[in-house]
Amino acid sequence: MKILSRYIAKEFIKIFLLCFSAVAIIYLLAHFLGKLDEFIEFKAAPSLVATFILLKLPGIFYEVLPVVVLLATLFTLGFLSKNNEITALRSCGTGLAVILLPVFSVVLLLVFLSIADGEWLVPYANQRSTYLDDVALKKRAPILALRKNRIWFHTGENTFCNILKVDPEKKVLNNITLYVFNKDFDLITRMDADQVSWDGRRWTTSDATEWTFTGSGVIEQERHFQGPFPLTVSLEDMIHVEKLPVAMGYAELRDYIRILKRNGYPAAFYEVDLYAKTAYPIISLIMVLLGVPFALQINRSGGVGISIGLSLGIGFIYWVTFAVGLSFGHAGFLPPLLAAWMVNALFGVGGFYWTNRLRY
Repeated sequence: MKILSRYIAKEFIKIFLLCFSAVAIIYLLAHFLGKLDEFIEFKAAPSLVATFILLKLPGIFYEVLPVVVLLATLFTLGFLSKNNEITALRSCGTGLAVILLPVFSVVLLLVFLSIADGEWLVPYANQRSTYLDDVALKKRAPILALRKNRIWFHTGENTFCNILKVDPEKKVLNNITLYVFNKDFDLITRMDADQVSWDGRRWTTSDATEWTFTGSGVIEQERHFQGPFPLTVSLEDMIHVEKLPVAMGYAELRDYIRILKRNGYPAAFYEVDLYAKTAYPIISLIMVLLGVPFALQINRSGGVGISIGLSLGIGFIYWVTFAVGLSFGHAGFLPPLLAAWMVNALFGVGGFYWTNRLRY
């Protein structure tokens, strides 16, 4: 790497780390204050509070990266412009592309880190945080596991249950299986239902199958039944343990969508979130394109205040339009791929055109 490229990359990384630290501290402080009542009410130990805070860091990095990249771009190029370093480079025949290449290289590396973070660290941190919030803080019955695209949980002393999907609006559970074991942990009863509904007091089903087993695992009796389904967990608790798309990585969510489609359930809502997992990290690269024209004018119109204001303004507009696109996709007004990538395409083309026409 040339001396110039190393210098620009070093300045960008230094400013990026400072900006991220500042944003992360504000984010963590807001999160801490938001849960302070719960920490006090349930007498959380300092170590538990610290764990909650640390588990927020992967999500913070993933969520705020585009805005921090924009802020770092404005500051880095703005300072270079204000100190006439870019003017000196251009007078020596150095093209704008050469100046921007180190910034794009660092941001591209950050995008790959963000993708890895969203695929592995964020889902783990969300699951762990949910578990600690339920079990360690609020002393609720623990969820047994969230794996293989199904929700598993403990509903009684020797009773376990798993479900494929929770539909809070219709108040139903899809593809549910209930297992009952004896004290020696031999399976004695299994109940399967395609759908159970919450009537406000209990779960009911229109068609379920129950198998009764002997201690050696041989089927002793099989019967079909309808009416009350012996599940002791309320709808509110079911909604609470549902595994949301944000708690799944790309591969896990993709497999979950395949299972839903195979079982005949609508999956467009989840497909929007799947495509969003690939679209969101790319926003950081687009932010560089959007920030360059502003950054090179900072020395003529202001400094730090302008940079922060522009970052917040551009970031807010982008976030709102991106969220609106996803909402249209969730509601079925737009195809999932278009809903997730439409805003990136519009802002990306606009940023490229704007930067390409820049004469400085």
